[in-house]
Amino acid sequence: MAVDDSFSYLMPGHSEKHRRAPNWTDGEMKALLYVWEEFHNELKTSKRNAKVYEKMSQRFFQLTGEQRFKEEIKMKITNMSFQFRQVLLATANESGETPDWPYYKAIEKILSKPLENGRVNSLEFQASAAGPSTSSQSTDNPLSQSEEGENQTPMKRRAKKYLSLKRKKLQVMQAMLQQHKKSSQAIEETCRELRRSMHQQNLLQVQCLQLIGFGSICDRSNCLFMLTPNLDCERTCVLS
Repeated sequence: MAVDDSFSYLMPGHSEKHRRAPNWTDGEMKALLYVWEEFHNELKTSKRNAKVYEKMSQRFFQLTGEQRFKEEIKMKITNMSFQFRQVLLATANESGETPDWPYYKAIEKILSKPLENGRVNSLEFQASAAGPSTSSQSTDNPLSQSEEGENQTPMKRRAKKYLSLKRKKLQVMQAMLQQHKKSSQAIEETCRELRRSMHQQNLLQVQCLQLIGFGSICDRSNCLFMLTPNLDCERTCVLS
């Protein structure tokens, strides 16, 4: 059934204001399809769709005299898109038979409509979705693509800010690690020098202890002399 069919009730004089039923009537469904097709390009090219849905709500009221808020219109379009995908998958194996859902043709026309910026949205209905509901009844509904688009920018900003903080923290930790490595290397070098000095001192002490067995202490402090067997009274001093 085409979108333009059976819109005689939208003409002036045919619109009656009556109490809105909890479910969508057939007339409201046709009016919604008409408004959806009218705002389809703007809906898909806009980053923030809240204002677009608000205009769709106002346009829907002009056509039907019924008040449907932007949240209701957004939810109903989401549900109809999901149901269209379900019907399409269910009838994919059938040989060219048109589904008996009355709004199938109209939604197919809308979703296959090329956008003004050159992008074609004909395969949009093949995307996956969750949270099904019927065309006339549902209160528990999945998030629409427009809602995801509205929340995408703040989420990206928070993610970028978080990554930036993580990078800065990583850079600080790397700098601290490099400084710690330098300090460790300096400490190790100092320890090596200290060990070499202690080793040399130990060698001198050992030599002194060996010399003590052949000589006696000199009258000078920190000095040792010995009588060399081949030289007469030759004094050799070794600093300890």
